[in-house]
Amino acid sequence: MSLKKSALLLTHLIALATFSSLVMNDFFHWLGAVIGLGLLSLSFLFVFSGKRVPPAPRVWSGLSILCCLFFLIDLLWLSRDLLSAGMHFLTYLMAYRLFHLENAKDELQLYLIGFLQLLAAAGDGSHFGYAVAFLFSSFFMVGGLLVQHFKREQESRSPALAGRSIREVIPSRFLMMPPLLTFIVLMVTLLVFFLIPRVGIAFFQKKAPSLQKISGFSERVDLGALGAVKLDPSSVMRVVPMTEEKGVPPPYLRGMSFDAYDGRAWQNTLKQKKELTRGIEEGFLVTPPPRNRPTRKKTILLEPLETSVLFTADKAASIQVPLPSLLKDLSGTLYLPSNIRRRLEYEITSFSEPVLDSDRATVQIDYPSWIRDHYLAADVAAGAELSSHLKIAALARDITASSSTVYEKAAAIEHYLKSNYTYTLDVPLSSRPPLEAFLFDHKKGYCEYYASAMVLLLRSIGIAARLVTGFLPGEWNEVGRYYLIRQSDAHAWVEVYFPEERWQVFDPTPSVPQDQNALLKMTAAYLDWMQLKWDRHILRYSLRDQFDFVQGVGERFGNFSDRFYAALTGWKQAFRPLLNRAAVPLALALLLIAVAVLVGLKRGRFRIRKKRGEKEISAIYREMLRILAGKGLMRKAHQTPLEFVEKVRTDHQELVRETEGITQIYCGVRFGRKGFSREEALKIEALLNQLRGLR
Repeated sequence: MSLKKSALLLTHLIALATFSSLVMNDFFHWLGAVIGLGLLSLSFLFVFSGKRVPPAPRVWSGLSILCCLFFLIDLLWLSRDLLSAGMHFLTYLMAYRLFHLENAKDELQLYLIGFLQLLAAAGDGSHFGYAVAFLFSSFFMVGGLLVQHFKREQESRSPALAGRSIREVIPSRFLMMPPLLTFIVLMVTLLVFFLIPRVGIAFFQKKAPSLQKISGFSERVDLGALGAVKLDPSSVMRVVPMTEEKGVPPPYLRGMSFDAYDGRAWQNTLKQKKELTRGIEEGFLVTPPPRNRPTRKKTILLEPLETSVLFTADKAASIQVPLPSLLKDLSGTLYLPSNIRRRLEYEITSFSEPVLDSDRATVQIDYPSWIRDHYLAADVAAGAELSSHLKIAALARDITASSSTVYEKAAAIEHYLKSNYTYTLDVPLSSRPPLEAFLFDHKKGYCEYYASAMVLLLRSIGIAARLVTGFLPGEWNEVGRYYLIRQSDAHAWVEVYFPEERWQVFDPTPSVPQDQNALLKMTAAYLDWMQLKWDRHILRYSLRDQFDFVQGVGERFGNFSDRFYAALTGWKQAFRPLLNRAAVPLALALLLIAVAVLVGLKRGRFRIRKKRGEKEISAIYREMLRILAGKGLMRKAHQTPLEFVEKVRTDHQELVRETEGITQIYCGVRFGRKGFSREEALKIEALLNQLRGLR
């Protein structure tokens, strides 16, 4: 590839890498990203097909005016953010410059635009892809600046030289400079990053990110609200087990519970909240675990959500969270003091509620008054027709006809719904109440319909139950050893009341197998793990982390120094007798080895220098043959260099001095085992210039 095309290729690669950093950090809507990539591809095709871009100054002037107007509209109504609007306008300038690359100055302007894009993306940097874009941008920029230097040097001698191959112009030793300098830049960047104190705000910063919308976690939830959520693959949280849990199935992530159903929607009427008590070491105290009941710890990393609900696993005993307060309503749901606009990390200590033998044997429960009022009230079906309520009660009696205990009846209804109904997100429309249509007509639905139906079936036969929304355990990430929970894992299940205010979980929704390619699953696991590490060790790297890092390095260095000194003392005592007897022979052997190494290095340097000289002189000789070919003198394949000189002497006497001079130096370096000195290089350059000027 010629030097000129190499410079243009690197310019386009820089534009692609820096533009990608903006796309991956949500500076562009998907349509803007497609348009930007399309313009990059079109410019690339124009450059490497050899076609010139039509001038059309009026078209570009009109586009520039439109982009200025769009910048104002973008700033005031669309993005409403100066940094985002500025990056959109800067991307247009990048596209304009790509279609008008006329000299090295234009390419350097594009480098500056790319640097500003990279700097703006660093203000957000929430996506791990920014690290990849930064690495590639650094590599391409270093390589591009190197090529630009040699290109300007060649053009200062003769514009025609810029069309030469990159290998003919740039010595091979310089080709290692881009990766080496990129590595140095990366190391210096990491050193500065880990040593400079945290200030908590980016120099370039977008406005506060919008919270992730999620349904099913408000005081009123319409039946069917989780349907759209279950189609969304966005990450909601990650759950990292802190204790060994072999053989223990992963728990559901509990969000909210609902007690009242009006025929169309569920409501939480127990919404009075109170602050939790903060312990000294264990954080906020939620529920004291029973004596001799084992507890488990988990770390939950919760994404910014448009809800203040705090998700828990199992039965929460205590929660450690970096917040001034936590709230709890009368149904046991936990709340943050406000919506959090950053990822929240908290540690939960929990215990499980096993099914006791007494639960399985209970025939009838004497419910407290507050349970009867909220979970067995007669108006639970007030929004539905009386006939529908009677049908549901009759169906519940039929299902539980052969069951005698409360637990058996709940298990029978759970099994009946799992076995006789079809799971689907495409629920048929019906004019009848949704649960009546689900139970008696189409018999199709998803988790909300199954759980709601089970609650009403249980209540109709005098068993207290409630609807609970949250998330399934999600997908186990083998790489990072944690569970990844997405919005598509949103779920609804049932909790049934048992004596001593214990709620047992029942899930009537049938499981749906999910087929996934093993390679894609592993790739996704690695990408999510890298994103998690990027967020923890880069985005959320704090002043406290710096102190811990320095302290840890100091402790490790101290331990290493102590171990090394002890080992050195032991070696000295062990080898002291041997050294006393063999000191003189050992010193002579070391001296001989050092001399041999120095001689070998010297000869190696000579061979490397000689090889490099052969490569350069061969390129120069080919350039001479190209010039002579333009003057009508072609060297035949069977002719030696000296035979070709004689041919020139016969046919073109005026060219023989320059041709002979270059050929003599070429033969001396190529076949005479001699070096390629600076004086000879200057002489060859002068002879080539003279040869070009002769006609």
